[in-house]
Amino acid sequence: MKNKELEKSEKRNFWKDETGDIGVKQIAITVAVIVVVAFIVTTLKNGLLEKWIEEVWKFLFEDLIKGKMGGTS
Repeated sequence: MKNKELEKSEKRNFWKDETGDIGVKQIAITVAVIVVVAFIVTTLKNGLLEKWIEEVWKFLFEDLIKGKMGGTS
């Protein structure tokens, strides 16, 4: 009987103690970061990344390089 009470008390103390390595706030922050990263990846997969690459390509090669070399577009 004494052993079961001690075991219950230890379990209760374990769940009350929040000084462990992982707390509720850390789990919430981790989930939030995962959601933000998933949103960014989804946004980039839906065509936004292609537009950015196209704009950078045009800026670098058509505007800067051809412009400095005297070429016409």
